[in-house]
Amino acid sequence: MARLTLVFSLLFVLLTGHVVLAGSSIFMPALKARSNATTVDRRYFHATHDRSVGNRIPWANRRIRYCFMSDAVTQAGKAKVKAALKDAHKLWQAKGLSSSFKIEEVNDKVCKDDRSNVLGITYTGNTATSAMATYVGFPDSSVKYPADMGPSMRLTDRTNMGMLDVVANYAHELGHAWGLYHEHQNPKFWDGVRSSDSGQVFGPTNPGGWNCHNLLDYQARIVGPLVVQQGGGRTTQLGSQQLCQSAALALQYQFSAYDYLPTPGVGDSHSNGHGANDVDWQSLMIYPSGAGAVQQGYNDDDANPDLRARILQKHDGSRIPINLFPSALDVAALNAFYTNEEPLKLSLLNSVIGFKKVFKESNSGPSGGSGCL
Repeated sequence: MARLTLVFSLLFVLLTGHVVLAGSSIFMPALKARSNATTVDRRYFHATHDRSVGNRIPWANRRIRYCFMSDAVTQAGKAKVKAALKDAHKLWQAKGLSSSFKIEEVNDKVCKDDRSNVLGITYTGNTATSAMATYVGFPDSSVKYPADMGPSMRLTDRTNMGMLDVVANYAHELGHAWGLYHEHQNPKFWDGVRSSDSGQVFGPTNPGGWNCHNLLDYQARIVGPLVVQQGGGRTTQLGSQQLCQSAALALQYQFSAYDYLPTPGVGDSHSNGHGANDVDWQSLMIYPSGAGAVQQGYNDDDANPDLRARILQKHDGSRIPINLFPSALDVAALNAFYTNEEPLKLSLLNSVIGFKKVFKESNSGPSGGSGCL
């Protein structure tokens, strides 16, 4: 954060004697048994603190440093992307995320010299193929990037995807950047597909279903089985049975089922619950039923006027809603993940009289430092 901002914070410390931290890409048989997990324990599918699992850790000091990539499309759309990203950060704060969670733009020099420690944002435009994707959390020391690469975030301002709202979509991506996985990809909620964990919510025979055939790219990936070259001149054909049941295969062959299927061994679910009561249906990190789906051309639920077909649904047959804000449990998940990550500490100055000197020597402002959103 720019030193000027730190000085104002310092003045408050000197006057009061303490610091207050103000609160602030897409998307029926009866249940066997419902979990008795507490409300808080239903949530938390975030990167793990175990560095041997997933290679994702919290951002130092709860601060995401980011920069915009230098390609022409990104530079042309930088102003509107930055404005929407700022509003997305405010959504999190409005729902209770501490102001200690910062997103901070760095200048081009820092972006180039320290790229592996900076989130590189690319604007993908506003076309039918423009998409969003974000690296989950911060890569730990075992992840070795080339000098010109690092964690990334890809954003579009399309309003016909995800939550059907640009700011809500960006807030969802911020959740990923801070370390949250998709709520619906918790293996404990799935059954009947690879890597599922006897869940009672999603899957081919569960109430929440799994309508893989409604994915936008299903026809392109599945019709005419995918022929994969094997060693020794052998070939293998992959069809819906394989690509709709394995997140690893879907990722390998760039099929959007990857964003839905359970992903084991990457994070910490903080819950042993397998039932519908264990799902945070208000989470910003759960896809609404229509995210990534083909248009069906009509509204099948007056309470959720979404013209897209359903991929997943709730256990009672209704649509998973379009959530425009982080839930209380989304905020709790980030607090849990960053428990041991202290906010950036203020260093006491010898005297408030040094204000002019601090301001003059700081790297903030147009000359090129950082500007916290």
